[in-house]
Amino acid sequence: MIDIVSRVELALLKADKTKANQIKCAISNVLSSHRYQQTKNLTALEYKIINELKKDNTIIITRAGNAVVILDRHAYIKKTEDLSPPAYTSIPGDPTDSFRKAVRQLMESFVEESGDVQTARISKRLKYTANSTSPELYCLPKFQKPGIPFRPIVSITNSPTSHLGRYIAKIIKPLTGQRSSHTLSSEGFLADIKDITLAQDDILVSYDVQDLFTSIPIQYTCHALLQMLSNDVTLKDRTHLSPYHVTQLAKFCMINGNYFHFQGKFFSQNHGAPMGSVLSPVLTELFMENLEEKAFSPTGPLFAIKVFKRYVDDIFAIIQKGSELPFLNHLNSLFPKKSCFTIEVERNGRLPFLDILLLRKQSKVVSQVFRKLTNTNTLIHFQLHHPEKVKIGLITGMVDRAHRLCNPQFLPTELGHIKRTFLYKGFPSKLVNSCITQRLRHLHGDTAAREPTQDIRITVPYYQGLSEKIQTISRDLGFTVSFSRSANLGSMLRSDKVKLHLDQRPGAVYQITCTCGALYIGETGNSVSHRFAEHLRSLTRYRNAEARHMGLDVRTRGRPRTLEPASVMQKALDSSAVAEHTVACQKTATDLCVSVRHRELHYKRREIIEALYIRNNRTINKDAGHAVSEAWLPLTAGHMCLHANPTETHHLTAASIADGLSPYDYTREPSFP
Repeated sequence: MIDIVSRVELALLKADKTKANQIKCAISNVLSSHRYQQTKNLTALEYKIINELKKDNTIIITRAGNAVVILDRHAYIKKTEDLSPPAYTSIPGDPTDSFRKAVRQLMESFVEESGDVQTARISKRLKYTANSTSPELYCLPKFQKPGIPFRPIVSITNSPTSHLGRYIAKIIKPLTGQRSSHTLSSEGFLADIKDITLAQDDILVSYDVQDLFTSIPIQYTCHALLQMLSNDVTLKDRTHLSPYHVTQLAKFCMINGNYFHFQGKFFSQNHGAPMGSVLSPVLTELFMENLEEKAFSPTGPLFAIKVFKRYVDDIFAIIQKGSELPFLNHLNSLFPKKSCFTIEVERNGRLPFLDILLLRKQSKVVSQVFRKLTNTNTLIHFQLHHPEKVKIGLITGMVDRAHRLCNPQFLPTELGHIKRTFLYKGFPSKLVNSCITQRLRHLHGDTAAREPTQDIRITVPYYQGLSEKIQTISRDLGFTVSFSRSANLGSMLRSDKVKLHLDQRPGAVYQITCTCGALYIGETGNSVSHRFAEHLRSLTRYRNAEARHMGLDVRTRGRPRTLEPASVMQKALDSSAVAEHTVACQKTATDLCVSVRHRELHYKRREIIEALYIRNNRTINKDAGHAVSEAWLPLTAGHMCLHANPTETHHLTAASIADGLSPYDYTREPSFP
């Protein structure tokens, strides 16, 4: 209920107030009159098996493509560590805090020079967000390749460069994709080659860069970036930063920020860009375009190439037979010891490229859908707890793909495969045939125009029965409703990344309880332990100032205090309602404890949830928090999930804060209830 209310409130913040209130009242009435409980897609036995797998410390559970795979833990760690050196160098400790300060200092200097607002916001976020964590390395096995090599991924989620990298990538992105060889999708690629006529001595080939991300020369790429930005007359429309500023920030992220932790040890990446950073794909694309420009330089060797198309590092070419290997050698000579290209030549007139199988048919290239040998055809079963729209969407999505990628002579075969796949997953034959027929009519323009999309879109969790009622309301009141995905096996089972300690995870609504029974509700984008420590520091500042006010000798860290004790005491009380209550109640820090009421990363939803808890409990908060519609009052007034229990077991106290907590928890996740 809390999640639905917060999502509806957020979606309607900017909507017309009258219409928003109508929608809230209608949804509130449905929630009040409907008993809803999320149906589980797994049986008790399946949950038991999942819990046993999660507790098994001899295995690592990860993914390969769309499949969940189980690996021996020792073998996984050994194979990952074999990636070092020369790719990685061990470093003595976690540099996150020092790097956070360094990148913030660099951004602040650039803000002073340029006045860029977005850079200032990111810098401010780094200043006040204390729960930045080190990037983390994990590996995904590539089962389709000989020897099952590992693909190293560096997750930068919640790292000091996560927001900065996203901003810099947004600035650089418009510089790429301008070359005629650039391919955005399989559909666009097929459109580009459909009119090509093959000669007898033409051959279909594909080239691929081995370990592209970790092989690109960063210094060279940043130099090319600076030149391109300097010639970009539209840069001022995207940012107030200069070309030099953008390049330096990109370089700082890719060189100084190119570190990670793995199994409790820290490493720096010696060259290349980390796969996992949002900035890496943009810089990689820029490098590949620069490489392509060098490959076809007017002063370079000439090759009889009829078609040259590239999607990131996957290159398709139609080239004169006998020139394919010399061209490969030419590509490898451009950046020796950096970029290593491999080649695949058509066999029996067939060549896979992206998700397409290309075939020679007389003097033309035709296509059909290509599935790797490792493809598992993993789809949801019809009986599982998912919206009907999702199930129908799976069928129409696969029909769309077949229609886009298959030449007409191969389409019936692919549609037959789609039918068999969904029938195997328990879908009714009548539904499958109807969806395919209707979708083909739509694709051929034989259906009425779709209804216009509504301005208001609300996304809520799916509850069978309840969600269908909300969908009916959406049609009556004129808004669009969609449903968020529930957890899948991959998210439940994966153990290839270290779990942050529960008290170190960011984003939560929390309650602080005093031994007298008083209750405080708060929210934080930091970790709960960090926010609790801030409340305790306010109390400590008050106590120290109080002691000085009474003439007692107080030893504190740092420079001698110059502010009047009374002023410090008042500021401490103003900064924390918890400190104010503790002083008034004549309690100490040991009388306080904190617990998490709700986990939520989204700032606005967190504020709304905090306000719902404040409204439904007697608290010591100084205000009621975010304004929440009165339409929810009949629903929330008697709802037990919003009533905080001051006697519940708390998992964090002042003593545990003093002891310190490791931000990384190398143990397993808690079991499912």
